[in-house]
Amino acid sequence: MVDKKKKKMVITTLVCVLVFIAVGYALLTQAIKVGIEGTLNGVWDVYISDIKLKNSTGRAQEVNPASVSNKVNANFEVDLYMPGDSVEYEVTVKNDGNIDATLRTVTTNATNTNEDIRFTHTIKQGEVLKKESETKFTFKIVFDERATTLPTNSDPIEVTMKLDYLQNTGNSLYVPTNITTDNTCFSYNASGVITKYDYSCGNEVSIPESIDGVNIKSIATNAFVASDNTKPLQSINMENASYLTTFSFSDFTNLKHATLPRTLVEIPQKAFFNCPLTTINLPGTVEKIGNYAFKGTSLSGSLYLPNSLKTIGVGAFDGLKLTGTLTIPDSVTTISSETFYNNKFTKLVIGQNSSLTTIGNNAFRNNQISNAIALPKSLTTIGYNAFRANSISKLALNYGLRSIGYEAFESNKITGTINIPVTVEKIDAQAFKANQIEAVIFNKNSALTTLGSYAFSNNKISNAIMMPKGLTKISSYVFSNNTISSLSFEEGSVATVIERNAFSGQAKSIKGTLEIPASVTSINFWAFTGALDVNLLTFGENSKLITLGEAVFTSNTIKKVIIPSSLVTVGSGGQGGAFTNAGIEELIFEENSHLEKIDTLAFQINKISKVVIPKSVKTIGARAFNSNRIASLTFEAGSVLTTIGDRAFSNNSLTTEGLGKLPSSLTTLDTFAFIQNSAITQITLTSPTDIEGWPDGGTIDVSGYNNKFAKIVYER
Repeated sequence: MVDKKKKKMVITTLVCVLVFIAVGYALLTQAIKVGIEGTLNGVWDVYISDIKLKNSTGRAQEVNPASVSNKVNANFEVDLYMPGDSVEYEVTVKNDGNIDATLRTVTTNATNTNEDIRFTHTIKQGEVLKKESETKFTFKIVFDERATTLPTNSDPIEVTMKLDYLQNTGNSLYVPTNITTDNTCFSYNASGVITKYDYSCGNEVSIPESIDGVNIKSIATNAFVASDNTKPLQSINMENASYLTTFSFSDFTNLKHATLPRTLVEIPQKAFFNCPLTTINLPGTVEKIGNYAFKGTSLSGSLYLPNSLKTIGVGAFDGLKLTGTLTIPDSVTTISSETFYNNKFTKLVIGQNSSLTTIGNNAFRNNQISNAIALPKSLTTIGYNAFRANSISKLALNYGLRSIGYEAFESNKITGTINIPVTVEKIDAQAFKANQIEAVIFNKNSALTTLGSYAFSNNKISNAIMMPKGLTKISSYVFSNNTISSLSFEEGSVATVIERNAFSGQAKSIKGTLEIPASVTSINFWAFTGALDVNLLTFGENSKLITLGEAVFTSNTIKKVIIPSSLVTVGSGGQGGAFTNAGIEELIFEENSHLEKIDTLAFQINKISKVVIPKSVKTIGARAFNSNRIASLTFEAGSVLTTIGDRAFSNNSLTTEGLGKLPSSLTTLDTFAFIQNSAITQITLTSPTDIEGWPDGGTIDVSGYNNKFAKIVYER
């Protein structure tokens, strides 16, 4: 007769990876050679996701619902009373990683039981669990119906089913052969810190979860430094050390293989800095990768980041040989400075549901990224040099973006249109320099206040540009070397200065009318050199313009210019005056002018036929109006002009009548001031005293300059 004593069974199921999962694989089609190249394996995240009671027979019953702890431990508690009793569960195993996993072995171990208790399952050895997929199987605990007696021991029966998975991505690089697992090889303290390792146990090490009941939480900095101060450690397996959070193997020059704790949340700062590491796993639980964690390692191949990741520290993967596609998980909020600097990624994927807010300085600099990139709506900050020196083909900036650092996208191959969201406040120097951008759009009411020098220089921009009203200055070279079709400034502009070469090198592409905002006080040298083919150049009502610098509007085609009354100086320099060779046909000075100086070369080589010099002008410099078509030159009543320089009005079409009387305030008149005006036969001076070099009632010999003669007449 069968003993009816109740038999309680406690069953624990484990799904885990192959012991020391630091097996490396080529993630591309080619094999990777040990010692030459390695790979940062993909995200390893194989775990039990669900356990459901499927059915039970006889008097068998579940005492407590099945539960999963630490993602990999499944716990069962059931009662079996009689032969033939059974409990059956459906177990779901998920692979949330980026690597296929192959089931290597299935093992079951039990204590306090006998051969009458059997365990069956439907999962098969060699079965492949594809990346980002799941599998379901049944696990059955059976009291053999042929049993005639029950064991006299009534203690619970503990059963462990273990599924050993290994990576299935290509050619295996490394499987350790002699792993230290003896706990006596470690010295530790009551706080769970490993303080010393005995190298007589070997240089391939597996860190235990606990030693003598003490959970291992940390590894001291010098724990694996040998007595002779060397660092012979070759491989470290921390897979089962679920409590371990702090460790560092910086500058371990023999360490080539490592497996991280499968429940690790943070990879510490400089965890493997300057190690010749060739293989590593990134658990699917990691939320933070510390500064310089893998810098100086020998990792190469593809990089897969876990979906749990939130922050990637400074220089974490700087200067490695990582290739292929880099996908930033939606969970990542921060990519720090130099994170992926100097690698060989060819494609970058950032999802539109990303939580990313910050891309740090030099984050993706010097890679080979060539795909189109659409930045996520969460992004607010792009650091300097962030994407410099790649081959990005297209770029879409997101609403919500606030700052773009200097040289952020310099030297890429960006084409098409760049639409600047109204949220952007700052675009720093050279941000988009040297691309192939065809159009830039600034929307009305933009928050933009800073647009740095060279920001969009050396592109193929050909659309009409409207400069945002919030810009405090128009920086040097900002749109130089493009072919902008027209230029305007948003109403309400507060810009006070247009800096050197801001719009130079446009091949006279800017058409229509150009109105400089009233807020501008200074336009610096070469700002519009070679840029304009306009009918009218004017300045906003109540303009505050004071200074026009060297060659500001040189080498243009400007049919009509209206000079604002606020202007004090029309400048000059070694490269020419403000309007040298500007194509001007009509020149108008506003009433009540404050102009004091028309400097050297200011209006040389134009097509001006008539000039009225404002009464405020004190000096007209050398060649100021040389080589025009001036036939009429007059001076406003009340003129305070004192100086007319060398060849100031030479090579024009002036006649005696067209010249009229020179102002009585004149004290200096260069003898060549009016040469090459063949129709001038008399110059009338209304000066109280003789001007030096000009004889009363005499003539000036200018016969060699196509003038007949110039008779000097003083009206006293």
